[in-house]
Amino acid sequence: MALDQKGSPRDSDDLGVGASRDSTAREQPVEALQQARDQLQAVLDAIPGIVSWIGADLRYLGCNRRLAEALNLSPEALVGREVGFLGTSPELAAFVREFFASPAREASRGIASREAQGALRHYLVVARKYQQDRVAVFVGIDLTERKRAEEALRHSLEETARGQRLLLALSQAAQAVQRARSPDEVHRVIGDEVARLGYHATLFTLTDDRAHLALSHHTFEPAIVRAAEKVAGIAVQDFRLPWAPAGFLQRLLAEGETIFRPTGEILAEALPGPLRSLADRLADRLDLQQSILAPLTVGGQTYGLLVVTGMGLTEADVPAVTAFANQTAVALENARLYAQVRAGEEQLRSLASYLQTAREEERSHIAREIHDELGQALTALKMDLSWLAQRLPTDQSHLAEKTGVMSDLIDSIVQTVRRVATELRPGLLDHVGLTAAIEWQIQEFAERTGIACDLYLGEEELALDSDLATAIFRIFQETLTNVARHAGATKVGVELQDRSGELVLIVWDNGRGLTESQVRDPRSLGLLGMRERIRAWGGDITFQGVQERGTTVTLRVRRPSARGGRQ
Repeated sequence: MALDQKGSPRDSDDLGVGASRDSTAREQPVEALQQARDQLQAVLDAIPGIVSWIGADLRYLGCNRRLAEALNLSPEALVGREVGFLGTSPELAAFVREFFASPAREASRGIASREAQGALRHYLVVARKYQQDRVAVFVGIDLTERKRAEEALRHSLEETARGQRLLLALSQAAQAVQRARSPDEVHRVIGDEVARLGYHATLFTLTDDRAHLALSHHTFEPAIVRAAEKVAGIAVQDFRLPWAPAGFLQRLLAEGETIFRPTGEILAEALPGPLRSLADRLADRLDLQQSILAPLTVGGQTYGLLVVTGMGLTEADVPAVTAFANQTAVALENARLYAQVRAGEEQLRSLASYLQTAREEERSHIAREIHDELGQALTALKMDLSWLAQRLPTDQSHLAEKTGVMSDLIDSIVQTVRRVATELRPGLLDHVGLTAAIEWQIQEFAERTGIACDLYLGEEELALDSDLATAIFRIFQETLTNVARHAGATKVGVELQDRSGELVLIVWDNGRGLTESQVRDPRSLGLLGMRERIRAWGGDITFQGVQERGTTVTLRVRRPSARGGRQ
């Protein structure tokens, strides 16, 4: 019997009503619990990350929809499965095991997880334990895009830094290239500098008829070159790229822009038709993956093409290679202009040498004419005058006196003729040699100027080419002339040495001393002429002056044999 609250028995109606009320009371908490669960699931599904709750047995108790979709399962299908059952995230499984094994109630770790579709994603997983550490909630914040952005930024910074290093290295290489003085030297230095950076350099230059790009220089190993020659069937030294109208290379050089492309593609477009099918094989044989092609252009004038190839080249390297190519083109232009200047200088030196030789020959001719013709005529005149003087009447004393004066005048003229002939071309230089000619000249200089002279000569006469001996003697004469005119010296020293095949002439004085500005003055034509005279023989002359202490002139030249001629 059922009793009411006062202990009185309930009737049957009251019993029915009470049972209904108890059932309703029990259903309401169940519905509320389900509603709370649905609301919680909705909240978890809205979280922009993966959420799961896992038991201490390492099995899923639940998850949000984002995690289920990543595993290509429904949330219900995931319940009861062991963590890491798909093998997609060993890192997550290890983290869950370590977390439950540790006394910590909270932890976090960055992990990588591969989705069912195969995509790899990165998460920061935060974990917390509940229910006496029997359950833990794991929340994974998706860092994939952030990681990708960081990786892209890191890669960009690395590429920028690498590009800057390459730019700096190529800038330094450009300085070495600028020091080259011939096109061949420029080509060699370019190859050396690019090879030092771990790449290959290939240089093509336009032929004179501007119909081809001829291979001028490359840095490939001989074995690789032979392999490429075997594939292509042509010799590398004969290799030329056609300069076809509207062709790939013509467009490239006309536009003047540096390009970055796979080597195989470049060869396929640049090679003649029969060889295009071999482009990829050639690229493989040469071990070339990427290439940067940079036109060599200065002032609108195209000289050729620089190709830099090798592993690791990227689009970011284009500016550095472009700058290097510009410097290379300038170096080639400078080398061309320098070659022209050198050729002009050589022509001028040859002309000056020819004029000096012609002048010496003319001097020798005039000296011989004066000595032989005028000297003989004066001698004959002296003899005739003597014959006449002997036949004068004894009472004509004034005529005898006159003939004596005339005879003395003829003697003076003969001496003048000899002096002029000697100054034009010392006979000692031709008949005895340079040492005797220098000794005669210093004696004559001392007598004429009153300047004390010290002379240090070897015991033996030097066997020299006559033209070289003449050049050295004329330089010696010019040096003494400068001392007499400008130095104000009271003493001069001369030393002629033969040092192991090198002839050294040293002339010093104790005069005012040449200044550096006087030595470098382009208007010092005498010094310039002395330099040019000895330079024609591969020699050198220096002028060292100290104020109020004098000047030292030192001439050095390799001594060829008497018949050796110019070096």
